Amino acid sequence: MNTDFLYIQGAISIKTLKKLMNISLSINASKFVLWYYPETSEKKCNKIAKCFNKYKFIKRYVQPITTYWNEKTKKMEALTSSPQLYDLNENSIELLARNLHKISKFCDSLATYHKKKPEWELGLIFHEDMILFKNTIKNKDVLLKRKIEFSNKPPEN
Repeated sequence: MNTDFLYIQGAISIKTLKKLMNISLSINASKFVLWYYPETSEKKCNKIAKCFNKYKFIKRYVQPITTYWNEKTKKMEALTSSPQLYDLNENSIELLARNLHKISKFCDSLATYHKKKPEWELGLIFHEDMILFKNTIKNKDVLLKRKIEFSNKPPEN
C-alpha cells in the first residue's frame, strides 16, 4: 500500500474542483498542468491549452501523476502534458470549472504544483474519479480544518 498519498472519495464535480483548487492555493500550490490521454490528438490538446493562454507561467519539467504502457517502446511512459504550467487563481479556477467536461474527456488528470518544485501536490485523475494529495502534515491539517474526509488507503472500487 502506498502511504505517500491522501485519498479523497467522491466524484470530481464542478463544486469539488473549485473547492480543491482553492485548497491547493491555500497550500501555495499555485500552478497547474493538464495531462492528456495518449490518444488525444495534438489538435485537441492545443485547443484546450489555448483556453488557458492567458494564465501561462513557464514551461519546465514537472512530475507526472500517471504513466501508461507504450506498446511501441515496451515501457511505461508519462502522459503528454499541457505546453507549460499555468497560474492557478480565481479566474483560471472558474475557467477550469466551465471546461471540466471537455477537460475530463481529453485529459487523464490535472495536477497542481508549487511555483519552484517539480513534484505535484494535488492530483485529480478524471477517469478514476480519484483525488490525491501528497501525504504531508500540512496537507492533513488543511483537509482536517476544512472537514474533508480522506484516507491513507485507495478506494476499494
